[in-house]
Amino acid sequence: MTTWKKVTLVSGQAVHLDIARASAVKRVLGQGKEFTSVYFGGNSEPFEILETPEDLLGISPRAGAI
Repeated sequence: MTTWKKVTLVSGQAVHLDIARASAVKRVLGQGKEFTSVYFGGNSEPFEILETPEDLLGISPRAGAI
């Protein structure tokens, strides 16, 4: 099943990702940067986006989560 989501790259460009094919999503914090990396398996580079994993996946953050 295809699940397209419009996101914003850290460069400011809007793109659409098929999040149903993503293999991992993680939030990157530190060194003055804050973004989400979305991985699609294989040896491809992750997409670095501004949206949080919770926004991307449509879930609520857990209480006490950082």
